[in-house]
Amino acid sequence: MGLSIACCRPRRGGDRVLLAVLWAIFSGIAAAAADTRSNGALMVLDANSGRILHATAPDAPRHPASLAKLMLLYLTFERIEQGRLDYHSKIRLSANAAAAAPSKLDLEAGEEIQLLDALKALITKSANDVAIAIAEHIAGSEEKFVGLMNQKARALGMTATTFRNASGLPDDEQLTTARDMVRLALHLEDDFPKHYPLFATRTFTYKDEIYRNHNTLLFHYPGTDGLKTGYTRASGFNLVASVRRGRKHVIGVVFGGTSASSRDWEMRSHLNRALSEAASARTRLPAPVRVARASAARERQVLRVPTPKRAVRPPPTPAPVAEAPLAPTAQSEPPAAAPAVPISRVRQVLLGEQPRAPRAHEAAADRPDAIEALLALQSSRDAQQEGQSTSRFAAGAMRPPAAPPASTPQASIPVATPSAPSAAETAPRAGPLPSGEQAGAPREDWVAATAPAAAKSAAPAPPLPAPPAVPAEPVGGGFQIQIGAYQTEAEAQRQLALARERAPALLGNRAPLTQQAKQGERLFFRARYAGFARQTGAEDACNALKRLKIDCLVVKGQ
Repeated sequence: MGLSIACCRPRRGGDRVLLAVLWAIFSGIAAAAADTRSNGALMVLDANSGRILHATAPDAPRHPASLAKLMLLYLTFERIEQGRLDYHSKIRLSANAAAAAPSKLDLEAGEEIQLLDALKALITKSANDVAIAIAEHIAGSEEKFVGLMNQKARALGMTATTFRNASGLPDDEQLTTARDMVRLALHLEDDFPKHYPLFATRTFTYKDEIYRNHNTLLFHYPGTDGLKTGYTRASGFNLVASVRRGRKHVIGVVFGGTSASSRDWEMRSHLNRALSEAASARTRLPAPVRVARASAARERQVLRVPTPKRAVRPPPTPAPVAEAPLAPTAQSEPPAAAPAVPISRVRQVLLGEQPRAPRAHEAAADRPDAIEALLALQSSRDAQQEGQSTSRFAAGAMRPPAAPPASTPQASIPVATPSAPSAAETAPRAGPLPSGEQAGAPREDWVAATAPAAAKSAAPAPPLPAPPAVPAEPVGGGFQIQIGAYQTEAEAQRQLALARERAPALLGNRAPLTQQAKQGERLFFRARYAGFARQTGAEDACNALKRLKIDCLVVKGQ
């Protein structure tokens, strides 16, 4: 019994040692947490009004980590807009890129990846090897590309940002601020509405491997549509997030989180407060776009034609009563009846090609895709015009002007009228244009329609249905076109590429998306094109795709 009591009796010296150890451990953890909190910074902006809703150390220098890839994405989108890159461009990995530190796709040196896949790898997995490969592809080396990054940062007003590499890997001199990251996020949304939907990519499949986006707010916080996470030991856990709820839109930046979960919790709490205070009406004016668009050679193809000036005709001069008729015959009217044929009643006939006024959608925006779409649909219409029912005429097709009544005197002004063309010659240009505008081709068919009935050898050709107008819709909106659902994401992406090849004018400037869905135990991937601001624009584009035998449906973007 005495032995048992002695064994269980507390040993004060050992307790002191144990307490000292526990205190040292606790102090180390507290110091580490305090050091991480010292790296923290926060800023939340109302994107509708431009008002800062919450901020903590918004101008304090912080390490961006993988948030540096946002500038890499900006410069890549810029090259796509300039026509120097496209989603199908091949990016080859150098030995330098393949040797990058994780996180990466583990591609081999000399291996190629399509640019669209590379962009998704940057947004979801934050692949460093892909980031270096894109930088080398654009500038020749990562060092030269870093110079472009810093130059663009100054142009965008990011005066407190300095980049040292394209990936965001640790570098003591690579610094930014919460304010500068909010500014960059705004420019990505304002300057590239066609490409911005890529930031909403939740999962990305490459070589049968599925990668989940590190930005978990996309999965758990309603209204999140991007942008990017970042982490290094020196920076802590960083996040730039954009959220839209109803008509409200806020952007938040958090630096220096102690963990991904604590960072996300802090972001959600600040976003909740910001959404309750944010404005519903858009009053902020976007900053001037700093992107050099398509080359001058391309722009010359879609220059607007100046509006022709209407010729002012002198008022008609009545013929003297004593003057003989122009073409006297045995049954001619007496001279007093001459004023019954005024010059003003004769239709003016235009010969040759005439300049036309710009159409409504051309005046709205000089967009080559609208003109290319009209040409593509016109070609498709010509190939299918035989067998078309007359019901399409009620859909808005405009008929050429009817011939004037035979009783209308037309001999008052002599007109050199060419011979009327055959129906086969007039068919390709018989399609009407919006607002009754005449096509730029020679006007023989219009001359034939206004010439005297005796000069016509055949009745005018029946009117052909008009191609559906392709509206100049702003992209980056809330509606999408789905062309199908497939068992693998690779097949969905392949179908998206095939659809773009068949309808480049309609889909060339739209962002392709794949969305994972589950029905029961079955997993499938939806293939969609995003970037339609209005439902009517998406429906018009879908109807045009159906005429090309491409099944589709219009859905609301998430």
